[in-house]
Amino acid sequence: MLALVLQSCANKPKVVASPQVLLQSLSVSATAQGDARILLHNFSNIPMTFIAMRGEFKLAGQFAAPLSLDFSLEIPGESPENVPAKLVLSPAALNFLNASRPLPYTLEGKITTIKPNRTFNFYYEGQLNPTPGIPGSWR
Repeated sequence: MLALVLQSCANKPKVVASPQVLLQSLSVSATAQGDARILLHNFSNIPMTFIAMRGEFKLAGQFAAPLSLDFSLEIPGESPENVPAKLVLSPAALNFLNASRPLPYTLEGKITTIKPNRTFNFYYEGQLNPTPGIPGSWR
């Protein structure tokens, strides 16, 4: 019986799925630099090594910052990891963020892996909310 259970686990097909990319938090410094935490979720059932992300960040439908990240991060199957990112925010984005109110955002672009060797499109719509008691911070 145990042999059958182990055999069924060993024959599990490998599934490579598109990852999800979302903004977990954003802080803006006095120099208008954005420090972001991007959550990268590997929905595949195998580990994947991510190496690059290219795209754009929009606030309230307006361009806010380019996404151009080079990194090497192996994420186990069906797991999320945080990716730190420095963002050069547009003047329009800074104006939106100065209002300190909830803001809709989108992340859109491509993410590249080397294990397996693939490029995936990503698109995510979410909302950033001011972090209570922490000026210049959203989540």
